[in-house]
Amino acid sequence: MNTDTWKWFFFDDLFFIKGSKTTPKLSLEEYGRGVYPYVTTQAVNNGIEDYYDFYTENGNVFTVDSAVAGFCAYQEKNFSASDHVEILVPLFDCNKYIALFLTTLINKEQYRYNYGRKCNQRNLKNSKLKLPVTSLGKIDWQWIEDYIKYSIIPKLPPKANSVWNNAYDRLPFFEKKKSLQSKKWKRFLIKDFFDVTRGKRIVRNIDYFTDKNDEFCYSVITASVKNNSVDGFYHSYNCPENSIVCGGEASGSFSTYQADKCWVMDRARIFTPKANIIINKFIALFLCVIFDKNQYRYSYGRSANPDNIQNTAILLPVNHNDYPDWQFMEDYIKSLPYANEI
Repeated sequence: MNTDTWKWFFFDDLFFIKGSKTTPKLSLEEYGRGVYPYVTTQAVNNGIEDYYDFYTENGNVFTVDSAVAGFCAYQEKNFSASDHVEILVPLFDCNKYIALFLTTLINKEQYRYNYGRKCNQRNLKNSKLKLPVTSLGKIDWQWIEDYIKYSIIPKLPPKANSVWNNAYDRLPFFEKKKSLQSKKWKRFLIKDFFDVTRGKRIVRNIDYFTDKNDEFCYSVITASVKNNSVDGFYHSYNCPENSIVCGGEASGSFSTYQADKCWVMDRARIFTPKANIIINKFIALFLCVIFDKNQYRYSYGRSANPDNIQNTAILLPVNHNDYPDWQFMEDYIKSLPYANEI
């Protein structure tokens, strides 16, 4: 995608930026479970921790974590929020397709924020987004909407000369998408298929470096949710190739697939397939989602240590022998749009 002709726009010109009303979780529990999301600063599950029968904010807005990382999510429904959740109210006609495009761009800007420069309202107002424009220099909202529509929907483009002149090549991936509901699922313990071990700490800028300056070096994997958790490079490794790494001491958050040997830090966990288990990148990506869906099982009172992880039960699709259907997992990921780019 050529973005040379795109233009920069201030957030302040695109959104009305405001804070959300902080709602303690204990207060929400008095209302009971319901259909309205409770949005927090977590960078997974669209920022949603749970659902209650209460809301304070109107939907069709963007929420941004102002605690640290600046994770942005689109909230289509009315919702309530924890502290440090900022709201971007669109000053344009917004729908879910435009929202998906914008959240992707906004999240690409997370590197600008840290504990010393938080993603607060002041910094948001001074931030910019680069967007496609029409011949008149106006934001091309229709192009943005069409881009997302023809990326995720099994539908041919309206015009043969549109940007989607290769839609026919992608159509088979839409047509053959598999259904998760077509399979029987069964619970298994993680230790049935993986040995889970703890990484080992090394010191940034002393033991390892941030740029790849040697062909004989290995990625350093941390608990970060960015850049596939890669934070630099090291001359040795403690994690074999074709492994899954899960970051987070307390939460067990954000699983990644590591195709190559790497060095895993102490706050991350290494999932090494047992000798009789053969996985590939497609199966690993399927499992990463499953592992991430089980994050709620861990907290500071029950940390994501190797013993707790190994004894966690997860649901997996099974074959006629009630054994994990690894082939289905692989085929499911391959059937998704743009799977040929993995």
